[in-house]
Amino acid sequence: MNDSTLDDLKKYSITAYIESLGFKKDARRSNKNFSFFKSIFRNEKTASLSINENKNVFFDYGIGQGGDIIRLIQMYKHLSFKDAINELKSSTLPIINVSERKNTKQLEITDIKYLENEYLINYLHLKRGINYNLCFDYISEIHFIIDGCKPQYAIGFKNDLGGFELRNKYYKGCTRPKGITTINPNAKSKKLSIFEGFMDFLSAITYYKIVPTETVIVLNSVSFMNSIEFDKYEVIKFWGDNDEAGNRCFKEIPKNKAKDMRGIYANHKDFNDFLLSTFKAKK
Repeated sequence: MNDSTLDDLKKYSITAYIESLGFKKDARRSNKNFSFFKSIFRNEKTASLSINENKNVFFDYGIGQGGDIIRLIQMYKHLSFKDAINELKSSTLPIINVSERKNTKQLEITDIKYLENEYLINYLHLKRGINYNLCFDYISEIHFIIDGCKPQYAIGFKNDLGGFELRNKYYKGCTRPKGITTINPNAKSKKLSIFEGFMDFLSAITYYKIVPTETVIVLNSVSFMNSIEFDKYEVIKFWGDNDEAGNRCFKEIPKNKAKDMRGIYANHKDFNDFLLSTFKAKK
């Protein structure tokens, strides 16, 4: 296959392909330049799969991976590069003329400050059941703009590379670079706790009413599980989700060190879901 044919295949609309699979666009978050869907690779409550309509590329913030339509088909159907191309060749999807569409700005942070916005604080407390006072040191208030649209703000959780996970009532995303967040990296204890997302980490602090003194790693994406140096620790506690992705992550931990903490919230999707159930029960 020559390069021009490959370039032509990459022009098939990712948005149209995802919609053909039966997934619906998140109308509230989408605009003419970016479309958002719930991930086609896993179950989730908030749409975190973004398509840049100007470049016809996708990025799934939950797993920290993205690419063109060929890559998306490979990931979704577990196909080789060649097989994904063959599937596209017979496609009747509309074409995005990328070369003629204006490239737009990516997410741009305009301000980083201490969390003081009442709407964000209420989101943490009322929607997530989290004690803001205990978690103040781990989060920030991030103001940002996407593609020149109106300013937005969200709770920010910084990773080791300087990027942020971003959350508010309507938005779930992140800035680049994406990576893990390490809490207490120089702790004397040889114990490590691993959380998938920062809301679960904050939920544990709220539930136990104590900040951690041992090392904690928040993955921010299950794809970063293989970046952890397990040899440094004697006991590794796993606080991941009760799903297939969580099971895969737990299996990567050496058996002689692994301690599965998910039994505490066995009947819930994750720690935050468990916390919310106790939060509502107290009302």
